[in-house]
Amino acid sequence: MVGTPERGVLLCGPETKLGEFRHPAQTEQIAAAKGPEFVVTYGPEWTAEGRRRAVEAARMGLRPWICQKCAGRICPICGAPLSVPIASTLLNDDGLVKHLMAVPPRNTCVNPSCRNGAKAKPTPS
Repeated sequence: MVGTPERGVLLCGPETKLGEFRHPAQTEQIAAAKGPEFVVTYGPEWTAEGRRRAVEAARMGLRPWICQKCAGRICPICGAPLSVPIASTLLNDDGLVKHLMAVPPRNTCVNPSCRNGAKAKPTPS
């Protein structure tokens, strides 16, 4: 995962508008083969160490990311990652980044033992 409306880490060029990010936001320019690139970290939970690691990963040519737990996209019952972390920008295994707008009828978690797990039967409201 690379971001939610509340917290994230982006790689962008100088043409990107940064006005929509949750504050505090911090940018750091890095040299990239295709020209100047910026690492943008936003949201209140970032530590100096976390920001440093994100910039270092980008300088090494890697894509900085945050886990679902740090992004707050976890099951409220057991703390496992959600099966479909809605309103999130995801980093796929192939390196592509996509925004997930899908809203499932029930936001389950990946824990098969949890009553909110994907295999659990939904409880009537």
